[in-house]
Amino acid sequence: MYDRENGKIRYRAYEEYLTHPQLGRYRCFAILCETFSPDHGWQLQQSISDVTDSARAAADLAALMQQGSLEPCHFAEVVEDYINSL
Repeated sequence: MYDRENGKIRYRAYEEYLTHPQLGRYRCFAILCETFSPDHGWQLQQSISDVTDSARAAADLAALMQQGSLEPCHFAEVVEDYINSL
């Protein structure tokens, strides 16, 4: 199990560029969940692409997850709730 209290889980926003048949190429932000292992460093556990087109909103959401000590098993649900609230 991962130890959130000792900084072994982190959430962060990530800028990405995607292409859509109708929209063309566009910039958006994903949210990543990473865990730390002394042997392997930071490893991606989960990511959700195209969460928002706002860098500030993505950073704020990642910060709330980090500050709230979100367990990774709830990651997708929290992002889905965020998207549904827009």
